[in-house]
Amino acid sequence: MVKGGKVDRKFGKILADLKNDHEDGDYGLISMLDEEDAEKALKDAGQFIAEIERLVHSPKNGKR
Repeated sequence: MVKGGKVDRKFGKILADLKNDHEDGDYGLISMLDEEDAEKALKDAGQFIAEIERLVHSPKNGKR
């Protein structure tokens, strides 16, 4: 979706960052996510979800 230009590049980075945080928390020896990082991750996740909802409900996808 990012390569095709349907989704802004920043959302590709957000998804990659959230995936890395998730993997570090689950599989890393030490997880160093502080409150500020967690708040940013929640904000980023909300933006990502809003973008995907926008995409799913866009007329170009035949949804409405």
